[in-house]
Amino acid sequence: HSRYIKPKGNETTFGIHHYAGKVVYDAHGFLEKNRDNLSINLIECMKKSGMELIKHLFILTDEINHSS
Repeated sequence: HSRYIKPKGNETTFGIHHYAGKVVYDAHGFLEKNRDNLSINLIECMKKSGMELIKHLFILTDEINHSS
């Protein structure tokens, strides 16, 4: 895109030419900063779902989290 500014050396940063000028973004740690944790109530509800796929995904995720 013509408004995209490629990173210079540091691959976690990039820029965009906005209407108000150039803005530089840093993607380092993006997932950690923006990860939303699910509430315990929602997880427990999904583990009791009538849909086997949903139930299996949440039970499997719970097992993985407790094994590490």
